[in-house]
Amino acid sequence: MVTISKTAVELLKAKLLDVYTWAGGLDIVGMDDSSIAVMKETLLQKCSQAGMGFRMRVDSSETGELVFRLNLDRTRQGDHVLEIEGLTLLLDPGTAARVSELEVGLIDVTADGLVLR
Repeated sequence: MVTISKTAVELLKAKLLDVYTWAGGLDIVGMDDSSIAVMKETLLQKCSQAGMGFRMRVDSSETGELVFRLNLDRTRQGDHVLEIEGLTLLLDPGTAARVSELEVGLIDVTADGLVLR
């Protein structure tokens, strides 16, 4: 089973809010922390209702270790859909088989998406 630390969950929620804000969907300037937290949860709910979530894919790094990347995507036929702390993770069957015991503690932001550690 895939597990994600609370820190990683909060970072994913923040990244979702960042993307929505960057796309012009919201101006968070002047919003207090409580309002921002409500917006994060609302965005997660709307994504889930629209069949969207964070798609996990597996790559190999230059050193040969496995790197797991996340990008916002729509649910596809055959996907394994996991709900963790309000987040929806989407895994194709091949990725699901490779991450059956994954524990995510840290997430880095890269040009390719979010990298799990």
